[in-house]
Amino acid sequence: MRSKLNQRGGAFVELLFVTIFVFIPLLIGTIEYGTAFVHHNSLTKSVRDGTRYLASAAYDTNTRTVNIDRILPGHTASVKNEAINLVVYGGINSTGTPLLSFVDGGDVTVANDPDADHVRITVEAPYNFLLGGSLITLQASSVMRVHR
Repeated sequence: MRSKLNQRGGAFVELLFVTIFVFIPLLIGTIEYGTAFVHHNSLTKSVRDGTRYLASAAYDTNTRTVNIDRILPGHTASVKNEAINLVVYGGINSTGTPLLSFVDGGDVTVANDPDADHVRITVEAPYNFLLGGSLITLQASSVMRVHR
C-alpha cells in the first residue's frame, strides 16, 4: 500500500499531459478554423460587391447588350477591371493594399452570359494557415442578373 505522500505529483503530471496533448491542439485548431472562416466570409462579401457593381454597370444602353469590357464615361478602366479591383482592393481603383493578403487580381475570374444577361465573378485563392500546415483553396462565387 502506497502512502498519499508518494502520489502527490501524479495529478499534476496527468493535468499537464492533458493540457499539452489535448487542450492546446484543440485550441489552436479552433483559432485556425475561425480565422479561415472569417477570411472566407470577407472574400464572399467582396465577391458579391464586385458582382453587384458589374451587374449594374455592364449593360450598354446604346447597343442594348451586356458588355463587361465597356468603359464608362469618365472612367479609365473597363467595368470588368473595375469589378476585379473592387473584389481585391475594395474600390474600383487599383490602389492601396488588398483587402485580403492572399487574393490578387489573377485569382479573380469574370464572365458573362450574354444570352441570359447574367454576370459571374469567381475567386479561387490559395490560403495558408497562420501556423503553417496544409494549404487550402478558399473559393467564392456570385452570379447576378444584369440591371437594365
